[in-house]
Parts: sequence; C-alpha cells; structure tokens
Amino acid sequence: MDYGISNNQGKTHPDEVKKILNLASANSIGSIDTAMSYGNSEEVIGTVDNNNFKIITKLPEVPEQITDIPNWIESNLLKSLKKLRCSSIDSLLLHYPDQLLEKKSDIIYKSLDSLKEKKLVKKIGISIYEPSQLDFIIPRFDFDIVQSPLNIADRRIINSGWSSKLRKRKIELHVRSIFLQGLMLVKKEEIEKKFKLWDVFWNNWYEWLNETNITPLNACLNFSLQHEDVSKVIIGTQNANQLQEILNNIDNKFIRVPDWSKDVTDNLVNPSAWGSL
Repeated sequence: MDYGISNNQGKTHPDEVKKILNLASANSIGSIDTAMSYGNSEEVIGTVDNNNFKIITKLPEVPEQITDIPNWIESNLLKSLKKLRCSSIDSLLLHYPDQLLEKKSDIIYKSLDSLKEKKLVKKIGISIYEPSQLDFIIPRFDFDIVQSPLNIADRRIINSGWSSKLRKRKIELHVRSIFLQGLMLVKKEEIEKKFKLWDVFWNNWYEWLNETNITPLNACLNFSLQHEDVSKVIIGTQNANQLQEILNNIDNKFIRVPDWSKDVTDNLVNPSAWGSL
C-alpha cells in the first residue's frame, strides 16, 4: 500500500521486501505484522522465506449480511494462509474490535477461539484505536494480545492505566504508530499547515530535541522500547536502508521525555481524522 504521511516512494517492491526481511532476520526481528486489508501484503510475504518469522495478521470487519460467522472467519483465515504459504500463523487480531460490543460478539469470539483449538493460530487478539475500547472487551473476553498506538504524542494506553493492567493479566501489548505515521520525524519547517493547530506541542517537541541533542528517530524508538508493559514494538519501513537506520538508532537508553498530553487532542493522534483537518 501507499502508506504513511512521510511515504514518498509508494508501494515497496517485492525484491526490496526480501532485503528488508533478510536484514530483519539477521538482527533478531522475529515477527511480521500484516493484515488482510493491507493491499497485497500477504501475497508478497508469501513469496519470500518467512519461516523464521511469527506472522500476525488481522481480520477485517465481519459484514452485516454474514449469517454463518464461524465459517466466514475461518474461510478468511484459510485464504490468508494460502497467500502467506503457511499452514498456521502465530496470531490473528480483530481489526475492528467494536464488533465485540454488538449482539454477535460471543459468536465472533468463540469463532476466533476455535481457530486456536484447530491449531491454525496460536494467539488471538484485538487491534484498538483508543484505550476506552478495552473497558468492556477485556473484562469479558480472554484475549492474548492487544495492539495499540503508542508514541510521544499519544500516551493514552499508558496514561489510562491499561498498559499495566494488560501486563498484570499476562496479555501481550504490541504497540504501533511509534512515529505517528512518520509525522514525528518530519522537520519543523516541513510540517503541514493543518497540523499547526497543535503549535504548542510542536514547539515543545523541537525545543526538547534541541536541548537534549537527540534525533527524532532515536527519541521515538527508545521511548517505545523502554516501557516494561510493552511486549513488541511494530515498525514500518519502505526499504532496507530505512530499517538499517532504525537498527542503528536502537540503544535502549532510558530517556525521560516530558509528557505533553495536555497539548494534543484526538484529532492529532488519530490519523483517520487527518483528512478532515
């Protein structure tokens, strides 16, 4: 897909995907995060040697007209397995967990759980957009994984207390959007006009970077990696050179980044809202 606000190269060529995954494997990156709705990503991943990776994919929203939900869920997973050229995968997540707030919630959950019994997946989970989604879902259903946004601008999963609650329940927390689709890495003068609504945040961010002499990439990476509640950090990259740069900036040094949560709103940390800014 042509993904990310800072993406000026378009879709990654399959040959480059091989380079990325070879470099990842050589540096102990052990998982690939994808989804059924991510363009032709599953097919591309299936064309390369992915045996060294735990694969995580995501199930799209179950259409309203579907009456046989268990069959729909399993058939979609089997299609993904065929594309990925795997007999099973590590994890299957719900891309739209709000469906667990509806009448069909129990049948959706039981259908996912049955895939574990059939050994088609080892773990099941949900991909969330905000921690409030967990308030009803986690007490009711037994999931293995929660995937959530986390970055220096968006600390809702931590500040809400949910990150520590998940760890205590032995639920893995996988965090994504650690660069806020690349927006956190953009030079100050290159920030689009629509994001100037949050000038106070941006001024604090760039002043802190100057004062500490830390690059945005280094700060974003190590901020996400230093949280004990986090099991996996998900990164996106367009080519092997970008991945190498990311690897070069992982130093696991604890950095205390001021919390500027009061200076941001949901419209900044939720990329789906950017189109209406």
